Amino acid sequence: MKRREFLFKTTLGSFGISAGILSLFPLERPISRSGPYGNPFYCGKKPLLLILRGKKPERILAEAFQFMLDRAAKPIPRQTWYIKPNATANEPYPVTSDVDLLRRIIGIFQMAGVRHVIVGDNPSYRGMMVQRIFFERGYFSLKGMPGVQVLPRNPTSACSYRKVSNSRWLAQNTIMVNRDLLNADLVVNTAMPKRHHESDFTCGLKNNFGAVYDPVRTQAHIRMRSGGVEAVRFFDRTVVECADAARPQLTIIDARSLLIKSGPGLYAGGEIKNGVNEIVISGDMLAADAYCSQLMQKHDPTFEPSRRLTFQLTYGRELGLGEPDLSRVEMLVWTV
Repeated sequence: MKRREFLFKTTLGSFGISAGILSLFPLERPISRSGPYGNPFYCGKKPLLLILRGKKPERILAEAFQFMLDRAAKPIPRQTWYIKPNATANEPYPVTSDVDLLRRIIGIFQMAGVRHVIVGDNPSYRGMMVQRIFFERGYFSLKGMPGVQVLPRNPTSACSYRKVSNSRWLAQNTIMVNRDLLNADLVVNTAMPKRHHESDFTCGLKNNFGAVYDPVRTQAHIRMRSGGVEAVRFFDRTVVECADAARPQLTIIDARSLLIKSGPGLYAGGEIKNGVNEIVISGDMLAADAYCSQLMQKHDPTFEPSRRLTFQLTYGRELGLGEPDLSRVEMLVWTV
């Protein structure tokens, strides 16, 4: 029995207990995602895509972020912001988010007046406890910064999640999403462009897989392994629907290095491509992924977006998540 199948069956067994506990509390209506996505960062009528390029692109991250804030369609509350890193494995960057870049991002947010920053994720990795991944990757050290909480959540504890729904979804009826994320004023999706042995490509869209209750993604993985085009389409639609459920308002892609050939980690046959030296910032996940897919094509000849990513981006556009056609995006390149 594969790891995900074991976790799925174990979770289903414990879910009855969780459901019984939840029934003691008032029932919550699912949060509806039927309304517009609401990307706050536009330049004129086009979504804004900012690319920082150079040997140390992180050096101009503060200026880039202020540039984005200055062009926000409306003021963004600065009480609580939630950073969703990629903690999918117990391996260093670019498999997982670089803790030093997270520290820099938090410092920039605090300089902008953000009072409370949460760094949270709920990955499932080879049965390893989420807290151990956060400890070994250094994320708990971020608690030393004032106003910062580090909150890894158990991916199989139903109490930590709330139902989200959208009548336009074709794969899932409801998706349970991390409550900390849902309660934040601004959600910041921090990801890296990587290959993936099951989803083929993982970046801004796929990173939201880690924001949802584990049985959702486990079901998608198991069904895809059953084979057939429809099973793959179910998986790809679930990826996009999880992104719609989480709806981060800002995506920061750390493409200083890529994980090429395979993934989502070195354990799955991935290879690190250093020297790419770009950071991509946008309120539009689709635009960010479309651009990063070009980076992946440039540095990994085995990658072809039409295999899987094109379908995901098209479905994302149908759900109103953004614009994958870069000719319709205001793309600015800053060089350091």
